Amino acid sequence: MGLKDLFHKTGSGDDIPQIFRFKVIVDNIGLFKCSKVNLGKINIEYYEHREGGLNVMTHRIPLRVVQSPITLEKVQIYDEQTLWAWMSSVFDLEYAIRTGNEWVDWLLQSLQPPFRRNFAIIELDKNAQERRMWTVYGAAVKQYTFPNYDAGNSGVALSTVELIHNGIEEQLL
Repeated sequence: MGLKDLFHKTGSGDDIPQIFRFKVIVDNIGLFKCSKVNLGKINIEYYEHREGGLNVMTHRIPLRVVQSPITLEKVQIYDEQTLWAWMSSVFDLEYAIRTGNEWVDWLLQSLQPPFRRNFAIIELDKNAQERRMWTVYGAAVKQYTFPNYDAGNSGVALSTVELIHNGIEEQLL
């Protein structure tokens, strides 16, 4: 079964893209499919410099770009083991910081520590064709909301995943 089959069909052969219009691929593994993606917002912070002789305006110099987290809602997870390995890398780092492990400085200074991963969010059209892709760089799981399990309900258990990141690019397919 290829990635296309994994994301486009359920076990009964029903078409998924009517419900799940986004697929998320982390480390070349189809990890999630979801029906709602919030890419957040970008906020550019400026330093205001008032010049002594120029009283009618201030100079605004960009300082930094702050990007809000990405939220994936109504998520169905295909590979829970990969998700847990990703999240547990943060737990391992937190333990190392608390215990004073010597590799922490090296890890935090590396460009891509293991708890940060690059991934792609791919939007599907109503015919299950890939329409647009966002590549997200240096993402880490910030929050994972477990699904509500109900033995009396035969529906699919859906989660919410919130991710922090270092940048995002959009590409039309």
